[in-house]
Amino acid sequence: MSIKVKKQKQLMENNKTSNFLSNNWSIIVGILTVAFAAGGIFSEFRLMHKEIEELKKETDSKINQIIDERTRKSDWLEEQEQRIDDLEEWKAYEDGRKSK
Repeated sequence: MSIKVKKQKQLMENNKTSNFLSNNWSIIVGILTVAFAAGGIFSEFRLMHKEIEELKKETDSKINQIIDERTRKSDWLEEQEQRIDDLEEWKAYEDGRKSK
């Protein structure tokens, strides 16, 4: 008798589950749709975040290149100014020697 009772309980449980699913299928589909949509939105935000990070890195490297280039040009300009000063001193020295 207990086997029959167990089978009946199992059938009733299966029947309850199928009744629940058949009565509430639209709610279940809606929940699944929301879950997939949330996953898609989350993955898009993660992708955008990675792209923003890559842009930040590229921008930082370009800014550093510009700063380095300006520093290098500034150093070159200082060298040229020093050469001009040296040449002017040499010319003044040569002019002084020629006048004697």
